[in-house]
Amino acid sequence: MMLKQQQRLVAGSTPARPVSVQRAVLVRGAQTKVAGAAAATGTEEFVEVDLPKPLGLKFARGADGGAYVTTNDPQLGNTDPRIQPGDKIVKISASFGTDVWDAQNYGQIMYAIRTRSGTVYMKIKRNFGDMSALQEEDMDAAQRQ
Repeated sequence: MMLKQQQRLVAGSTPARPVSVQRAVLVRGAQTKVAGAAAATGTEEFVEVDLPKPLGLKFARGADGGAYVTTNDPQLGNTDPRIQPGDKIVKISASFGTDVWDAQNYGQIMYAIRTRSGTVYMKIKRNFGDMSALQEEDMDAAQRQ
């Protein structure tokens, strides 16, 4: 996995101080394809990110019990422009340490994000804006976090 180092300023701190943020490059299957072509051919595409809190992402429980991105808003916190609504979390950093958990269900993922100190690692399966996995009628405010 190739990592890129990026410097950015922390908003709201006086004076602004640079923070090092690691981001992994897009991980793709054996073939390199553009996003639309990957969605059309059925190949899976993943994005791996390591973001400092607070996150500029909101999530909802899907029909399969997993956590799906519903909002990607840089004004809310740290985010990555490659993440789109409908994308599914498949791996998440553990509450502490360097362990990475398979994302088994929505509750586990939200717990890991809330209790994590430091950056949050996520491996995200790209769904290219497909929101069909979400249960809109059963979603309440607590699930949209």
